[in-house]
Amino acid sequence: METRGNKMAGAASYYAAQARELNSHIKASQKQNQMEQFLEANRDSRSSKLDLHYLQTSDAIKQLQQFITQREGMGRSSKSGTESVEVVTGKGNRSENGKSRLRPAVQNWLDQKNYSYTEVNSGCFRVSIKSGK
Repeated sequence: METRGNKMAGAASYYAAQARELNSHIKASQKQNQMEQFLEANRDSRSSKLDLHYLQTSDAIKQLQQFITQREGMGRSSKSGTESVEVVTGKGNRSENGKSRLRPAVQNWLDQKNYSYTEVNSGCFRVSIKSGK
């Protein structure tokens, strides 16, 4: 607060810039850590399952889109008709107020893209992918 006076405006500006830079570095580090945890969680999963734990909602939707696009491509090459994949969102137990943000976002994305899905449980969807998509 003392740096806000006319004589200290330069110092206040300098320290505010330092804080913004540090905050940006922390967020980038957290995002990288989340992606590493996500990759580790999916490393040994079967190819028809995607676990979106650890990711922020926007990153999870990007990963979901890539996963489904990849599975559709595999379906086109095998001409197997319809395939089911599992998408794990979690229940949101560790989310703020114990309410998931990821689950409704994934459900909304699936609805917007007209994918057929069923609820396996309160933390997982089974999504039908057609090879002709």
